[in-house]
Amino acid sequence: ARLRHCLPTMSAWKASRAVLMAKLKNIPSVGHTAHLGISPVDVDPVLGSITVSMTVAAGHLAPHSFAHGGALTALADTAAGWGAWISLADYSEGLKPFLTSELKVNFVGSAKEGDELLCQARIVHAGKRTQVWDADVTHADSGKRVALFRCTQMVLV
Repeated sequence: ARLRHCLPTMSAWKASRAVLMAKLKNIPSVGHTAHLGISPVDVDPVLGSITVSMTVAAGHLAPHSFAHGGALTALADTAAGWGAWISLADYSEGLKPFLTSELKVNFVGSAKEGDELLCQARIVHAGKRTQVWDADVTHADSGKRVALFRCTQMVLV
C-alpha cells in the first residue's frame, strides 16, 4: 500500500486481479522462460505485484547440486519482466518494448532439486522511461528466503 502512489499512472494496474491474470497467462512462454518452467501464480493490482513459481529441476542445478544462481536470477527477472509487461501494455495499441537494463541479486539461501520456489516482484518506481522492481525468491512450503533481487526495466520508446 505504501507504493500506491506509483500505480494510478499505470492504467493497466486498475484492472481486476482476474483480468490481469488472464493477460498474464497470454504472455508467450518461450525460450529460456519455457525451458525453466516458470509459471504465473498471482497478480495483486493493489500492491502492483506479481508472483511466479518454478520447481527446481536437474537442469537448474550447479555442480554442487544446489540451484544455480543464474536460474534463480532468471526466475526473479522473469517476474519483474512479466510485471513490466502488464504495466506497460496499452492493449489498444500493443506492448511498449522494454528490457532489463540493470539488476542486482543477493543469494541468502539455497534450493535443491524438487523444491518449489515462489518469486514475488513489486514495482517500486513507475516512470515514463524506467521502472524499478524488487523481488523476493522464497521456498513455497516454508517461506524461507533464497534471494533478494532488484532490477531496472528500461522502456524503449
